[in-house]
Amino acid sequence: MPAHVLSLRDPRFGSPVAAEVHGDVTVAAVADAWGFWSGLEAECPAVDGAQASLAADARARETDWRAALVRAFAVAATHLDRLPQPEDPEGTPVTSLTCAVVTPAGVFIGWLGGVTACVLDDRRVVRESEPHTLIRKLLAEGHKTAALAGMAQSFGHCIVRSLGPTVHSPSLPELVEWPPLRPGERLLLTPRATIAALRDHLPLAPAGGAPWLYAAVSTSDESGRGIGVLIEP
Repeated sequence: MPAHVLSLRDPRFGSPVAAEVHGDVTVAAVADAWGFWSGLEAECPAVDGAQASLAADARARETDWRAALVRAFAVAATHLDRLPQPEDPEGTPVTSLTCAVVTPAGVFIGWLGGVTACVLDDRRVVRESEPHTLIRKLLAEGHKTAALAGMAQSFGHCIVRSLGPTVHSPSLPELVEWPPLRPGERLLLTPRATIAALRDHLPLAPAGGAPWLYAAVSTSDESGRGIGVLIEP
């Protein structure tokens, strides 16, 4: 399946996106630490570790992709162990990370934090992963929607789970399996702020491929969030 990667960021911040095709399997990873007090230095090592793990599994003809995703996040965390660790835990390098494996049998997603994976057709978002925000956590704990109404927007920007070094945080991702991509559908990995902006611009003029990815990522006015991976059947 064709895969396209894009980063509109200042090159000084690196390009925390990756995708590879191995036969009929496509693996991809996107990291985003924009908005964390620390973490931009964690993005590329996290992507490098996760992508290398998934690519190795694809070459080995792995079939248990849930287990492969768990391994990929564990490897990504060990790559963060190699970064200088600050004395103050508040400065620990952390990042959101989402990985995807697209096969003829299905789409497998693992994530921690606020990078969204979503399947789209030309006009709408068909399905998407749910970011690990404070508002989601509070609702899951049984807090009433009405009581949180005034704080929903601000709490929706607070990420409560992320990837960090092995000594500081668990690396177990949330996992989901989706049906195979159908003709006319595409898988997009990009920060949640970009998905929110993209909804108001569908359908996009480009038919697909790299031009579609550029148009999609450009819908967000947050320059640091201009990253994404697109996979098409």
